Amino acid sequence: MGWREESEQLERELLDLRARIQAATPFEQWFEPFSELCKRERDLYFSLFWPTMLDTTDEEAKAQYQQLVSGIFPTLERLVSECLEAALNHPDLPSDQRYQRVIRIWQSQKQPVTSEIADLLGKEQKQVSEYRRLVGQLRVETAEGRVSLGESLSLRKRSTDPAERERLWRLEVAARKEIEGQVDEISLELIRTRQEIARKSGFASYTGYVFNRERRFDYSPQELLDTIRNIRKICRPLVKEFMAFKSRIL
Repeated sequence: MGWREESEQLERELLDLRARIQAATPFEQWFEPFSELCKRERDLYFSLFWPTMLDTTDEEAKAQYQQLVSGIFPTLERLVSECLEAALNHPDLPSDQRYQRVIRIWQSQKQPVTSEIADLLGKEQKQVSEYRRLVGQLRVETAEGRVSLGESLSLRKRSTDPAERERLWRLEVAARKEIEGQVDEISLELIRTRQEIARKSGFASYTGYVFNRERRFDYSPQELLDTIRNIRKICRPLVKEFMAFKSRIL
């Protein structure tokens, strides 16, 4: 089934599901179909959206995506939002713990991806790709010839010669210095883009946006920071002790 036929089929099924939810049909009769329709709708969107980010020369994919955004996709988004609203207000919505994560996901999906946000996501991906291109083109001179930074790091980790490890490290630092200004500029642009994505998506920070996008409902950003601090407090001294031992025996 092509993307046009799939979108038309989704629209018919969402209209039917909305009517069933609004009619207070028992939860068990619409929960699974609703979850599946939400997944199909997002899969359809990203099947057209991601090619425009990863391959900017794919004009056909971009044209299809623009047609979807300007025509069919807003209709599907509206229907999904109406189904979500009806589902969250359903009198038979279960309160037991096993469904709470699903309900959180439903709540997070109420924020649609507008064409403006989609443009910002495309801009973000281009900036990430440019950063990777800059770093990926760097080369370091080794005994095995000119290699990438990743390969140099791998050689440095495997080497048992302290002088060679230091030489490779200094070459890696020097190589990164060559593009330091460009990387700084791209990084600052990326931060601004991500802040704008978060703001237009209704979040105070990009961290909150990512946690919602990745469905990280089992722990909060603060709990993540606390875990990192605990790792630094507990594990860093152990690592330092191990590295000191390793340096003595090499």
